[in-house]
Amino acid sequence: MPPVCTGRPRARRGGGGKRRRGRRLPSGVPPVGSFCRLLFGLRLGPVCGLLVGPLVGPLVGPLVGLPPTEAFAGARAAPGLPPTLPAQPAPLPDLTGPAKPLGGQEAAESLLRSVLEHRPAVRVVEGALTFRQLITTESLSEERQVVGTANALYEYTPVAGRHLWKLLERDGEPIGGRDLRREERRYRKAVRDAVREAQEDEAALARNDSDYEVKPKNGMDLFYKIVRDAMDLGMFDGDLVEGPPLHGREMQIVRFRPRPGFDAAPSRMLSVVSKCEGELWVDPAERQVARVRARLTGEENFAAGLFGRLYRGTSADVESGFDGRIWLPQRVTMTVDARLYFIRRLRRRVHYDFLGFRTLTASRR
Repeated sequence: MPPVCTGRPRARRGGGGKRRRGRRLPSGVPPVGSFCRLLFGLRLGPVCGLLVGPLVGPLVGPLVGLPPTEAFAGARAAPGLPPTLPAQPAPLPDLTGPAKPLGGQEAAESLLRSVLEHRPAVRVVEGALTFRQLITTESLSEERQVVGTANALYEYTPVAGRHLWKLLERDGEPIGGRDLRREERRYRKAVRDAVREAQEDEAALARNDSDYEVKPKNGMDLFYKIVRDAMDLGMFDGDLVEGPPLHGREMQIVRFRPRPGFDAAPSRMLSVVSKCEGELWVDPAERQVARVRARLTGEENFAAGLFGRLYRGTSADVESGFDGRIWLPQRVTMTVDARLYFIRRLRRRVHYDFLGFRTLTASRR
């Protein structure tokens, strides 16, 4: 899957007039305030970020290249569209049928560790890709009917080990005027930030600085870090089964579910992840993840529910295709069911369609 990226957080003013750097997020995670403005059509960025920020890393940022913009600052009304979701969240549908067991927890983790070992080789291929992404947001009513929709088109280009995005269109109309100038300024700054971060990483590695941590450079780096942390912390029970062929290739499926009694998640992000169940479809010949399905099985409260709540049924589904070398995402569908404070229930479904994967050299011909 292709990498995604964002720029560095802005510096903030500290006491005494000194400048201090704000809390730095991994490079593959969008700023949560902007993410929430995009997803929920709100300008309460910090509040919404507190509510769904932990979901950005484990479910959104690692799986799709979500640009931190206000492209969806309010989905337009679309009356008369048919219902797209059941009235109540349903369990993950069984796509495997009668599954032949291949092993238990040990076999599942052994397969995933082989995928982690092969990750550097896959990342080299990912790093040369350029592509476009169409994001479509649907606002859902209490009856799970579509009541509003909006979309935006982005282009991703590899720069200094990361993929930088550029907004091209909103609701089918190319951006222009002030929006275009603002986008060009933002992109130039993102390029400078990416180059500077790459130079800092290189310098730290050259001096063998053991205190310097190289942050994940894209969403998939963060995704596989979460996979590794989940195994190291013992967050899940799981097993390994034989799956149906996907695009003509043999599949093995790691099925995971929350481990009863686990409450040692070291971060809010991993706390959300620890309450998910789902499947990782693995191509054993290529040692790559070909599909991801995850669903939140329990509610996640923020400040005892005072600031908000994520409801069970929030889910993500990543569908990929094989290009002969690596598995690349084709469509990601994410459904969010949440509450902000005690005043607003937020229901959104977002589709991320990946278009026109090309190598960087081919795209410049």
